[in-house]
Amino acid sequence: MSGYYLLKNGEFAYNKSYSVGYDFGSIKRLDRYPMGALSTLYICFALKRHESDFIKAYFDSLKWYIVLL
Repeated sequence: MSGYYLLKNGEFAYNKSYSVGYDFGSIKRLDRYPMGALSTLYICFALKRHESDFIKAYFDSLKWYIVLL
């Protein structure tokens, strides 16, 4: 599958597009499936040394926007 990223369970994807309620885009973790495919328009990343559940809750809270303001 060219033109797509393979995301593994527990990894994150950032969509930088604006949508209502998400002024700076959104960051979501893949939780429901073992793997997923995303367009290269997304920025995908994995965490190595942080508590992934805490980071997921942080991104879901929208408090990370404060850092960008």
